[in-house]
Amino acid sequence: MKHIGLKAVLIAASFLLCSPAFAQDKESQIAKGIEFHNRSRTVEGNESDSLIDNCINTLEPFIKENALACAYYGSALTIKAGQYASKSPMKAYSNLNKGSKLIDKAVKMDSNNVHLRILRLENGIDVSRGSPVKRYKIIRDDVDYLLKIVDHFEPEVKAEVYLACGNFYLDSKKDDLAKKYFELAYKSSPDSDFGTRAKEMIPQVAAEK
Repeated sequence: MKHIGLKAVLIAASFLLCSPAFAQDKESQIAKGIEFHNRSRTVEGNESDSLIDNCINTLEPFIKENALACAYYGSALTIKAGQYASKSPMKAYSNLNKGSKLIDKAVKMDSNNVHLRILRLENGIDVSRGSPVKRYKIIRDDVDYLLKIVDHFEPEVKAEVYLACGNFYLDSKKDDLAKKYFELAYKSSPDSDFGTRAKEMIPQVAAEK
């Protein structure tokens, strides 16, 4: 789960701070939990593990009532599964299943929330690539949903979506579509991290054909 988009995380946190539905303390706690989640992806080892634990503990009180808290909590559980992979494979598998189901629950709670759709798509690709839990059938819905509205996004968010869709089609063995969306990602925001990563993928897809 190294590549959950920072742009999506920042927008999600901003959404929380603007929402009138929650008291300020709840808003700040959920935003803090999302920040722990994001920071854990930029470090390794014990520091990453500690941040994921902080994320889980911070978000847990809010997962029944808030879709973003539920989704990021679920994502954190799938990341934590990596801590158990070698020591307790069954516990790792349990975490992957539970976390994935919570992300799906969050999307059902707020199915038009773009940030949740992006999170589930990116998380689903990472989980499917690195574990026995395959999420491709589920996240196909996110690919279709996001591509229908991607023209309304800011350039960097467009690049993030196109990059994720390219990776989805790459894993689906549809190299022509993968190349198309990698190229669109780079074109949308060439100087962003998403654009840079997409540019690196284009010759790899071409070489595999």
